[in-house]
Amino acid sequence: SELHELPISDMTSAVIQQCLDHLTTRSQATMDHNSVVLKGVFEYAISVKEIDKDYSRFCSFKGETSKSDKHCIFTNEEIEILWKHKDDELARVILCMIYTGVRIEEFISIESCNVFPEQKYMTGGIKTKAGIDRTIPLCDCILPFIQDFLNHNEKYLYCYIKGKKGNDCTMRGKIKDYTFQILGTKHLPH
Repeated sequence: SELHELPISDMTSAVIQQCLDHLTTRSQATMDHNSVVLKGVFEYAISVKEIDKDYSRFCSFKGETSKSDKHCIFTNEEIEILWKHKDDELARVILCMIYTGVRIEEFISIESCNVFPEQKYMTGGIKTKAGIDRTIPLCDCILPFIQDFLNHNEKYLYCYIKGKKGNDCTMRGKIKDYTFQILGTKHLPH
């Protein structure tokens, strides 16, 4: 970009906006990251007295807000089909994720010692401050699955390889293939 070689003291909001306007096909998340980086650079430059004004704050960081179809929710009909396959381990995993709202990485990271089926909850979670080690309610309908996973006496609630914590990339692939096999669609879990 033209900004790479330009001294920060020569950057104006017009110059920055011109560069940002070339990125409008990027996602809003990418534009938000650009905003954070630029604001950080300007904040640093102000702190070392290179400049006295943050011109990035006058810029528009608008990106594409179109909804991604990479992750789509399960329909009621698809959930019914999963229930018909409840004897399949992956159907149980998917149903547990649906009914608890946990992501795949969270599900495979929950330690068995943090699961309390009698009290109908488990603790776990990653990603955000509010999500880390949160209380996750367990619906009655998935309690038998949770208890079955616990009966394997593993460190983690769910291990697809005996004694080892699962890998989220591998699990994503397994779930995608499984949902294609029984539903005819490829659901990619978060």
